[in-house]
Amino acid sequence: MPSRQWAARVAAMAAGMLALSFVQAGQAGASAWPNDTWNVNDELLTGFSTGSVTWGNRSATLHGHVVDKYPSNSTTVFFTAYAGAQKVDSDTRTASPGEDRSFGPLVLEAPNLVGGFDRVKIQVCPSQDLTWCSPPVNLDRDSIAEHGYYYPQ
Repeated sequence: MPSRQWAARVAAMAAGMLALSFVQAGQAGASAWPNDTWNVNDELLTGFSTGSVTWGNRSATLHGHVVDKYPSNSTTVFFTAYAGAQKVDSDTRTASPGEDRSFGPLVLEAPNLVGGFDRVKIQVCPSQDLTWCSPPVNLDRDSIAEHGYYYPQ
């Protein structure tokens, strides 16, 4: 094989390997898990919450809304992150009476926990009476894009 053809093939192989390394590097930065969504709405409660979760290696980024339906109450949505059964982080967002409050990014994280966490539990409660909360909706960090939904019939 003439040296020019050989050089051209070596250059093409090197370019292909370089392109592959960039694709793999780009994929390494992307999340390995699909995003999840939720819609927790209980007609008996004072409000509801909708939103989405973007999973990271040791974090979850949430964007959404919490809505209070009545002018005399307020509504709180609770987010709790778990690694198995162990609670590792939590946060809340509250809508004032009659308010539709958007939020995000809200980040739940466990930066020092090897493997991170694998579940976010979401509950909606009237702020003045936490005994009347919705049933929990759980979103899992896995290969399935989930839609956590609670709306009684």
